[in-house]
Amino acid sequence: MTAPARYPVTVQFGEVNGEPATWAIETLPEALAAVPLGDHGVFIVGAVDPDAFDESDVSVLELLAANAVAAMDAADRRRRLRTYEDALKNVDDMVCVLDGDGAVTYATGPFVSWIGADDLGDVAGRPLDALVDEADAPRVADAVAALTDAATEAGGAPEPTRTVDLTADRDSDRRSRHGELRLSRLSDHGAGVVGSLSDTTDLRRTRTELSAERDRFRRLFDRIPDPVIEVVLEPEETVIDGANPAFEAQFGVDETTLRGRTIDALDIHDDRLGDP
Repeated sequence: MTAPARYPVTVQFGEVNGEPATWAIETLPEALAAVPLGDHGVFIVGAVDPDAFDESDVSVLELLAANAVAAMDAADRRRRLRTYEDALKNVDDMVCVLDGDGAVTYATGPFVSWIGADDLGDVAGRPLDALVDEADAPRVADAVAALTDAATEAGGAPEPTRTVDLTADRDSDRRSRHGELRLSRLSDHGAGVVGSLSDTTDLRRTRTELSAERDRFRRLFDRIPDPVIEVVLEPEETVIDGANPAFEAQFGVDETTLRGRTIDALDIHDDRLGDP
């Protein structure tokens, strides 16, 4: 803005209750003091006396600016939190929002149900690590601390995300449920964590069944009296993945030396195949 040629001058900054908000400037400032307000801007104070500001005045301005930044950051966090809560009200996924201390401020119905609570009132205001299984609590607490300002206070830097495996014990007539909890910082400024929970019960059960099936196959593979090799069909070649003891004994080879080689590398002659 170009300074007017004559003072005093009245500057309008907007309206309050429909009335113009004005500031009467009597003369052009001869001294200015400016302190940063983080991402919010700059705080500027002017005076007509060119020697109006000394070091103590600047210290007071910096203190005021620091308090203003803290208040504006807190307001931003509350606004972001309300935005998350409004969005989550229409979400069917298992999601929760935590404050900087790790306490639940909001959670969707599916999340509340999965951890065994009846409604949001049972979990709101309580630390997340107090709501999970006792064995999982330390890992949840560590993950939340790593994502919040607690990490900074401990001399480190907050991490962007953490993942924790959870187990929810059920009544004796129902199986325990398993889940993967992914925790992320709400933003790069201030505290707050959002958690997304995925139920991995069926996946875990399937993996267990596949592992048991592999074990059964391996026992059969090792005990069968006929020489057998296990191969993997690659796009351009067939690769040996294993050989049973009968194959090792029949052809005088070791499974560890065969694994990873192509089947064409087998040097097996007819006279080593035995009688038909």
